[in-house]
Formats: sequence, structure tokens, C-alpha cells
Amino acid sequence: MLKLLVMGAEDFSRNTLAAFLDLQEGLSVIGRAENESGAVSLSREKHPDIVIADISIHKYGGLALTEQILTQPMPPAVILLMVTRDNDFRQAALKAGAFDCLEKSSGIDRLLEAIRAAGSFQVI
Repeated sequence: MLKLLVMGAEDFSRNTLAAFLDLQEGLSVIGRAENESGAVSLSREKHPDIVIADISIHKYGGLALTEQILTQPMPPAVILLMVTRDNDFRQAALKAGAFDCLEKSSGIDRLLEAIRAAGSFQVI
């Protein structure tokens, strides 16, 4: 079972995504955060396998979030979700250590694919 933490500033989007992911076989949402500091705190407390962060509003906060989460012992994978295509930001996110950085328009199947791929790297 992959443990997920979902972060997003908009309640509806965060809760809808978390509820959908929680229904998927092999996935369990163990926390929800509305901002970067909440995600870092919950990540330290609950030890998710993967943090999924909707950074649509505060894009560059996603870089700081990724860097902070990756300083943890046995850090989770980080998948960032953004509204528009920004290849420069995507490259910066990957360089910061994000497992993936997806456009929301990529669709739920692409997100599930990224989650499963990240999860395969987390299993020891």
C-alpha cells in the first residue's frame, strides 16, 4: 500500500483529488495539507511514500517544498502538479529532486502512472 500526502491550496481540488486517490487499489491518502509548510510538517509526522503537491497558485513554492521534503531521512517522492506547461520550471523541479512535474491537463491516468512509478522506487 502506497501512502500518499496531497497538498493544494484550494479545498475542493485537494479534497477531490485525495478522495479519488483513496479509492484506487494500493493507494491510501494519509494526509492533506493546504500549503507548503503544512505539507512539510505532515510529511515529517506521517512519513508518506509520495507527496503530491498542486502548485498551481504558488509555483516556485513547489521548488522550496521539494527541497525541504528531500532533507528528511528516507524522504518521500515528490510529484508536482501545475496548471500550464512551463518546461523551464519543470527542469528546475526535476533538478531540485522532484520525481515528476505534471501539467494538470495530463489527466488522471498520467498521474496514476507517475504515482505507481514513484512507488516502485520507494519500496525497499
